Amino acid sequence: MKLSVKQYTAAVDKLKAEDPIEYSESYFRSWNHETVRKPFVFKTWDYLKFLYPTYLQKVDDKRLRLFDVPGDPNHYSMLNYLASNHTAFSIIVNYFNNKIIESAKKGKLISSRQLQFDKDGKNWVKEMAVFLTFYQRYFDEVLRPKPNGVFEHLIKVLEITNKRGYLSEAEMLKFLKNVFPLAKNFKTGGHGQTSDIEGGVDIQFDLRGETKTLQQKRCSYIYKGKRNYYVNGVGGIKLYKTSFYGFQTADNKLYIFDNDNSIMIKDYNGNKKYIIPHRLKRYDTKI
Repeated sequence: MKLSVKQYTAAVDKLKAEDPIEYSESYFRSWNHETVRKPFVFKTWDYLKFLYPTYLQKVDDKRLRLFDVPGDPNHYSMLNYLASNHTAFSIIVNYFNNKIIESAKKGKLISSRQLQFDKDGKNWVKEMAVFLTFYQRYFDEVLRPKPNGVFEHLIKVLEITNKRGYLSEAEMLKFLKNVFPLAKNFKTGGHGQTSDIEGGVDIQFDLRGETKTLQQKRCSYIYKGKRNYYVNGVGGIKLYKTSFYGFQTADNKLYIFDNDNSIMIKDYNGNKKYIIPHRLKRYDTKI
């Protein structure tokens, strides 16, 4: 950033007059684009590996995938959460924007502008490149525990998400047992386990001699169209090879759909939705 004294002063004065741009928890719900999400995941992996080598957990003889949150007895996976939680990403972006403004107020210019991710997602790839330069410079501040720091904020948010996930999973587990009374040997995945990271398995069970798997998502609501169901407001949306998809809506209704790999994802002006054909069997708590 080569600026003349006049340009430097003008940039500092401009930023001083601005409020930090802050993104809501739900702003990055549709950040699944590979060139946006994947660089963040891979860089987070590198930084966590550097900062917490003693917290590395060996999953098998070849791969090292999980990180415990330091000092947490519940063995939460920091990498899994940071890689999939759009709220965590917004917290880090907000931290950088606050840092940019606070530095300008002290007469120091660390950036000529704040991070600005457009609502339609069209500039996210370009803006992600800028974000990564900040991440490289300040990952120690973001990912290392400090009093009242951003790391503590991240952990609190992730713990709330985790508790929410466990409660939601418990409700789905109870519902599954009602839908499939002959099912047995229920196991829960998710929360950083290998099965969740690699295959999206949140719940596994045996039914009539076969092992069945389910991926569970929270969503805003499910709309029934003429030929398909439309699942709206899903975070971290992607396709899975599990036997079933499970959803919990904002008003806490539960849905389970068979999965024969015909479920699709469509983008409606930046709003991605699951498209589920009517012919797939559906179970829900509204019945």
